[in-house]
Amino acid sequence: MNTKIICKKSTAGSATLTDHWNGARGLKSREKILNGGYDIVVIQDNSMRPLRGADSLLRDGKLFCDLIKQTGAKPYIYNTWSRKKTPETQATINRMYEELGKQNNAVVVPAGNCWVQAMALQPGIELYHSDESHPSALGTFLVALSFIKTITGTLPSGYAEVYNYIDKDGETFRIMQVSKAEIALCVKAVNEVIAR
Repeated sequence: MNTKIICKKSTAGSATLTDHWNGARGLKSREKILNGGYDIVVIQDNSMRPLRGADSLLRDGKLFCDLIKQTGAKPYIYNTWSRKKTPETQATINRMYEELGKQNNAVVVPAGNCWVQAMALQPGIELYHSDESHPSALGTFLVALSFIKTITGTLPSGYAEVYNYIDKDGETFRIMQVSKAEIALCVKAVNEVIAR
């Protein structure tokens, strides 16, 4: 299967869905959704919102899901992972994003569960950035696979080990390097969590 995924974003560090809805901090998420002509739109709240603002997550998530469906696109919910020091919060994070998906007939991308599965398969794997919240390069690779499998129903048969980016000046720099063993682990974790 050859599926080309073209992505655009509307992001600001630590933003909530309320910030996105209200256009705070220069965000233009609503306008982008209305004018983008997208097939799918992914929404994700601030990582602490499922734990500290569940009502707001459900309220604002519904607003966005309704807006997304109004344009003919399908809403996808980015189910994130717990912080490194509080793995016990993963069940609550999952429950809130699953509830948002269920209430709005939206697809949930279970990145958090894929994260947990990878750590179960290889304890000590470092998926976190040094801030113990955001993903490391390997964590980012795992999340990308979670999205690919959820969106397309399958994973690619082959992967590069080195990922380079060419900037606007034509300069190349490395954004990520993963080993064959790390790739195999991530593929296994995603396939065990997301069955198709």
